Amino acid sequence: IIVNLIPLTLTGSFYLRRSESEVWTRAGNLMFTLTVLTSVIFWAGMGWAIQNEFDTKLEELTAPKEEFLELDWLDYRATYIAQRCAVEWGQVPKGVRFWYGLGALGSVIAAQFLFWRFASCVGSFAVTDDIDELVWYGKDGLFKLQGLIVIGVVSVSGLGLTVFRCWQKKYRLKPAAEAEWELKGMEGTWKDRRLAEARTPSRRFCSSVA
Repeated sequence: IIVNLIPLTLTGSFYLRRSESEVWTRAGNLMFTLTVLTSVIFWAGMGWAIQNEFDTKLEELTAPKEEFLELDWLDYRATYIAQRCAVEWGQVPKGVRFWYGLGALGSVIAAQFLFWRFASCVGSFAVTDDIDELVWYGKDGLFKLQGLIVIGVVSVSGLGLTVFRCWQKKYRLKPAAEAEWELKGMEGTWKDRRLAEARTPSRRFCSSVA
């Protein structure tokens, strides 16, 4: 951790003094490169360690356990209800589909416009600038007129998702209640079967433990 934190901290320190000399800029770039390099090495090490655990102890990690019986039931219960309450596009009313699609289209257009004309929407303010000189709105401000329009379009477009979510919540009430009733009837049988599986480990797991 320290090996990664040292260049990370020095990156910010050197960048704060980059206006004084080109040396500080180059030193900051070097520290940033070292930070990225050490992070990549750490991530690669973590990935190798996790994969190694899966390769050598997969049976032990995936085997049912008595102490996790209630957690397994909650996972199964959530999955069962989600499957029963799944919504297909054809089941959505035309009015809801219209507002949902219109909102999605508006969000895509706003995002694309921001990508193409970013400089005309948002100004710049460096971390080394004086905070008292920050201007929030205007031609030379952080948010320009076109940027505020983009924010407004995205906000209004989000109403399409809100309409869909409200309809979906109401639509799922009946199948969710039916699924809850069905789960009450199968809970005991499911737990007994899961408990039997947990108490009967496979040969591979037994041999690895031995």
